[in-house]
Amino acid sequence: MEKESDIDCVYLNKNANGIHKEAVYSNWKRVSRKDSYFVSCQAAIWRKSALLQLLRTHESAWQFERWGTRRARALRYHLYMAAEANYSPVEYFCTGIVQGMWLHPVEDLFYEANIKMDFSRRGFWSESYRSRKAGGNLLLRAIRKVWERRKSIVDYMFCCLFGKQRPPYPEIPGQETPTAPEQQSKE
Repeated sequence: MEKESDIDCVYLNKNANGIHKEAVYSNWKRVSRKDSYFVSCQAAIWRKSALLQLLRTHESAWQFERWGTRRARALRYHLYMAAEANYSPVEYFCTGIVQGMWLHPVEDLFYEANIKMDFSRRGFWSESYRSRKAGGNLLLRAIRKVWERRKSIVDYMFCCLFGKQRPPYPEIPGQETPTAPEQQSKE
């Protein structure tokens, strides 16, 4: 990454569901900006400045994946991943929960690792759960989503309009704002 200035991130596992381009570097493919999880919280090596530019204190990990993807697309980031599944430097089961519910392969993984878990509390995810969840008051859900994500929406629009990161939000008196590691060491 030090020699190649166009690399912003290298994912250490193969994303089987993503959209990928041809191998650019030996054993590494560029992740397409059309990939729905262009930015993800999976194991990766990030260029520090690129990651700090995407992170927002008001976003959860899931919001970061969604809105960070949009900001990274607008900022024209270059993300890479292993070209072949057997080349992935880190092999792991990358998720066990979808939309708050367990995936079935987790049962075997937990059994092999001797992890006791009450799977009945969350239940298991299936395609039918997705369609059941889609019902309800759509207008109310849409308004709630916009309100909850207002800062992320502003960040994304700023990236699209100006092609750079939006300046930080002003500090709110009495609210502690986290500082980046290099700012902490200078103080």
